Formats: sequence, C-alpha cells, structure tokens
Amino acid sequence: MIPPQELRHRRERFLSFLVAATARATEFTMGIVENIERQIQELSANELAEFRLWFAEFDAQLWDRQLESDVRSGKLDTLANDALRAHAAGQTTKL
Repeated sequence: MIPPQELRHRRERFLSFLVAATARATEFTMGIVENIERQIQELSANELAEFRLWFAEFDAQLWDRQLESDVRSGKLDTLANDALRAHAAGQTTKL
C-alpha cells in the first residue's frame, strides 16, 4: 500500500504535468502568431514601448538584409537601370 503522503506527492506531480501539457496543447492549437498576439496584448505600457523599439530595430535589420540580398542577386538591376536612364533623360527632379 502506498503511504498517503506519497499519494499526495504523486497526485501533485501528475496535476502539474497535466497543467503543463494542457498549456502546451493550447499553444499548439492556438498557433504561434495568435499566442504572440495574446502575449503582446497583456504587456504593460512600458513593456509595450520596449517591445516596439525592439521590433522596429529587428524589422529594420531584416529589411536591410533582404535589400542587400536583392542587390547582390541582381533583382534590382532593372529598376536601377530604369532610374539611371530617366535621370540621364532629364526626367528626374532634385530633392
């Protein structure tokens, strides 16, 4: 026979496992984006301001990397050549 104290301990461990498994299952069924959205909605004003700064920097870095990749691969060559031809033809204005 299992002592009552051991039964309580096992029950608590099992309940902790169920709670954690339920949380993971909820995250999985909600989807990652929905989970992130929910977490962002729960941020305080200061945390949201900090997140905005971080995300703006993160997004700018991704944009820069994509632009650099597009330049290296030649994806922007046609646009650049069109702009240079327009400028040579006097079709541009000074900023």
